[in-house]
Amino acid sequence: MNVIRKKTILIIDDEAKFADGLSLFLTNYKYEVHTAYHVNEAYKVLDETAPDLILCDVMMPDIDGFSFRNQLSYSPHTNNIPFIFLTARTDGSDLLYGFESGADDYLTKPFKRAELLARIRAVLNRDEKSRQVAEAQYSQMLEDFKEELLSNINHELYTPLGVTIMSLDILLQKRFDNVEERTEFIKIAQSGAKQMMFLIDSLIMLNKMVESNGTERSFFHHRPLVDLNFHLFPQVDERLEFYKPKTVFIDYKIEKELEIYAPKREFSCAAVHLIDNAIKYSPDNGRIMIDLSSLGDGGCVLVVTDEGQGVPDDKAEKVFEKYYQISKGDNRSYGGLGVGLTIARYIARSFGGDVEFLPTTKGAKVQMAIPQVV
Repeated sequence: MNVIRKKTILIIDDEAKFADGLSLFLTNYKYEVHTAYHVNEAYKVLDETAPDLILCDVMMPDIDGFSFRNQLSYSPHTNNIPFIFLTARTDGSDLLYGFESGADDYLTKPFKRAELLARIRAVLNRDEKSRQVAEAQYSQMLEDFKEELLSNINHELYTPLGVTIMSLDILLQKRFDNVEERTEFIKIAQSGAKQMMFLIDSLIMLNKMVESNGTERSFFHHRPLVDLNFHLFPQVDERLEFYKPKTVFIDYKIEKELEIYAPKREFSCAAVHLIDNAIKYSPDNGRIMIDLSSLGDGGCVLVVTDEGQGVPDDKAEKVFEKYYQISKGDNRSYGGLGVGLTIARYIARSFGGDVEFLPTTKGAKVQMAIPQVV
């Protein structure tokens, strides 16, 4: 059986008798009422409950109702609470200022309680309808996002899977006398399988970034020495192989005697995702610069620069959101799940570092900083 929740009203008025009388009146109409005789008391109530409506006097000691409403507007938890001002002031400018400060209604004292009750019901009904519309819009947006996400994941996984199966079918059905031709189909199948592994590993890493209790997981606790010849270069070569027949050239600039101390798998995952993005968005025959320098004591800075389309300034933070992609839909220009930058920044920040875009006149330039071991 569904239980209808009582609407909660917070009354703020420094005249205790007026506030208590109004509280008793509204309680008789099945509202749950809290009273506060001072703004500080009101804040304590707001810390413990989220009222559906606030009735607030304008003239109060220390801080007036207008200023209080303005303070509430800075918090997302209180900004949208419907607000009715109660005041003995009848100046038209006060009325206008009340609405400008975010009031939903304004009543001058003395008023008839029946009128107040009607105003309360009108404001609450209006707020309920707005909430229902917002919930419907949010649900639709969520469904659209889920549909697009699942479609994207299916496409990204089925494409390399199809390539792998097709290559293996050809190898089984056709007898190759030419060893090089047979080897080429084996490489195609292998590339498709490795792409599926890359995508699956990315989704697993994304899931691992959050503990079962919802808190963010840190990789900071153990930082062994990273071997670039084992934990970076082979993975970059695999990404280059996957993006063929597009030709991309990579130049390395690595500081001599560089020593990086970080969880090997996580560091490799973050770095390869940044480089994968650079390869993906590079034009044919484009050149990528991978610059690795030391911060001392196991820390490092990785800068990846490409000659692609770049990231618009207004999207420089948006692209770090999970599953976000600048181009969307079936006709989007580039593939991927839209999680590479999310993973790279998350891992870097778990070390106390960060990932960010740097200014550049051409393409994109992204930097990952891993701080010193402490």
